[in-house]
Amino acid sequence: DKHDGYEVSNENGIFTATFSSALDAASWAMAIQLELLNSKWPETLLDHKSCEKETDEDGNLIFTGLRY
Repeated sequence: DKHDGYEVSNENGIFTATFSSALDAASWAMAIQLELLNSKWPETLLDHKSCEKETDEDGNLIFTGLRY
């Protein structure tokens, strides 16, 4: 894939991945975070305190979805 990594193991919903470089790993992590930020989360979920939307001082969305 474009991040040059693969899944090593997957047990009980927890997975381990490996990448050819730290830069590839960081690039993958950033891509996942952006996908989560831009995902359509159900409003009922976002009503929960640990899931509410967070914006910066300019009103830009900086966090949404599950935190824990």
